[in-house]
Amino acid sequence: MALIDTHCHLSADAFGSDFPDVLRRFRESGVSQVISIGCNLSEAEKTISLVENNDDIFGAVGLHPSEIKTSWEEDLENLKKLSAHQKIVAVGEIGLDLYWKENPPLSLQIEVFEKQFLFACEIKKPVIIHMRSAESEMLSVLKRLPRNPFVMHCFSGDSVFAEEILSLGGFISFAGNITYPKNTMLQEVAKSIPLDRLMVETDSPYLAPQKWRGTRSEPVHVCETAGFIASLRNISFDVFSEATTANARTFFCLLGD
Repeated sequence: MALIDTHCHLSADAFGSDFPDVLRRFRESGVSQVISIGCNLSEAEKTISLVENNDDIFGAVGLHPSEIKTSWEEDLENLKKLSAHQKIVAVGEIGLDLYWKENPPLSLQIEVFEKQFLFACEIKKPVIIHMRSAESEMLSVLKRLPRNPFVMHCFSGDSVFAEEILSLGGFISFAGNITYPKNTMLQEVAKSIPLDRLMVETDSPYLAPQKWRGTRSEPVHVCETAGFIASLRNISFDVFSEATTANARTFFCLLGD
């Protein structure tokens, strides 16, 4: 069964004149579908164009915490309209980020995150969550929000945080940074996640796996990450691919072979 890259940013400027080759490479590799993420209004509009012109590309739109500007309320209303598109399969990525000091205050990040999460509940679409350096704050918010399918994308926490996310019904997705030699804690976490709650992604053009580290990541690289995690868990690539693909298709309500 083919893999799904559950999180990439095909609207990013890093994908330029060679974009047709980027698409060709993932298709030839056996990656059957990708989810492209729009983190602000401009990216969301580009994402709509991508999904309309490519059968195997689906999208998610949302306001990333680093993209909360003075016009955020208007942006949010426009993003809500775009989220009604039949090939927009999730709200995201949205969340909390306390890593960058220039980000908006935590209180504003929480307000915008909650509004979008509740909207996702209303339209019955899953949520893709971004979290960086805000584990306790994220858990506090999630515990008071209604239950709705969500995935913690590009997971970077420890086993305790992972257990909390799983207890709330969340999924966990790993990107290419799990292949970095120093990320031993993350690798241990990946061994312990139940196979039916696990997904894989590239977060391309960011976080290329170790083999291509320092270069632009692409959706095709999800194969490398999947193979790495399968080896960590001592299972075959095919077993791992079948499980994570089934998880993604169920989570995002995708049709497949």
